Amino acid sequence: MYYIVDADIKGFFDHVDHDWLLSFLKERKQWLVKNMHTPTKELISTLRSKVRGHYNYYGLTDNRDSLSKFYQEVIKMLKWTLGRQSQKSRQTWEDIMKFLRKYPLPYPKIYHSIFYSKEA
Repeated sequence: MYYIVDADIKGFFDHVDHDWLLSFLKERKQWLVKNMHTPTKELISTLRSKVRGHYNYYGLTDNRDSLSKFYQEVIKMLKWTLGRQSQKSRQTWEDIMKFLRKYPLPYPKIYHSIFYSKEA
């Protein structure tokens, strides 16, 4: 899976160190696998805070595309993880969209503008 992620995101992260981002996504996936059987509310609550922390740190002007791609990769990992929780069936994208309406993840947001300063 690591190489597929590598192929999917090359070139999308102009403002974030590519190697660091790959390792960060790999850590998120390892965390999801480790916590796969954690109750859903706890899993999503912790994942929300991790995603929000990423946005807070990397939410810079002109970095929205990178944050959007990060969001998409996290949702792909979440789909994979939720699909592994049950032997009966895999999650479809419709199932994931319903799940995300019930337990939404934060959308990418720019928190730091290089054009606006509070001191000005």
